[in-house]
Amino acid sequence: MGQAAGALKAFRALRLLRMIKLARRWKALQDIMKKMVMSLEGIFYFTMLLLLFMYIFSLLGMQFFGKLAYRDLDGHTVLKNELVERYNKEILVPTRWSFNNIWHSMTSIYVIIMSDGWNIIMYENVLPFGMKSMPYTLFFVFVQIMGSKVMLSLFTAILL
Repeated sequence: MGQAAGALKAFRALRLLRMIKLARRWKALQDIMKKMVMSLEGIFYFTMLLLLFMYIFSLLGMQFFGKLAYRDLDGHTVLKNELVERYNKEILVPTRWSFNNIWHSMTSIYVIIMSDGWNIIMYENVLPFGMKSMPYTLFFVFVQIMGSKVMLSLFTAILL
């Protein structure tokens, strides 16, 4: 019974070949497929541009916030220098959305671009700077505006 069931699943997979047969006869579907393939080139260049944008701002984030913001035992975000003065070095825990390495930095920039809780990332990384936090806040606002508005509008323009 097990081998027969496997053979039936293989035949079910072959039913997908009907779609190719249908695509040959259906002219409107052919046009849609051709336009989709033609837009792949533009999407490739957009993806490269987006990755370059994310990489540049990840490096900037690492320069501004890298290895600065940590959490103490109470869960408060503070500067590393303040923690070293108050506690031992063993309890230094990086914040969740840190800019300590390129992977975490790229992930944080991606979340900011997608507008999914970007204010939390900004709060965790800017809070330790206190009254001097305005230039650092502008970094997050600029990344959010450029990423979500300009880059995603460019993506929509490529698709159209």
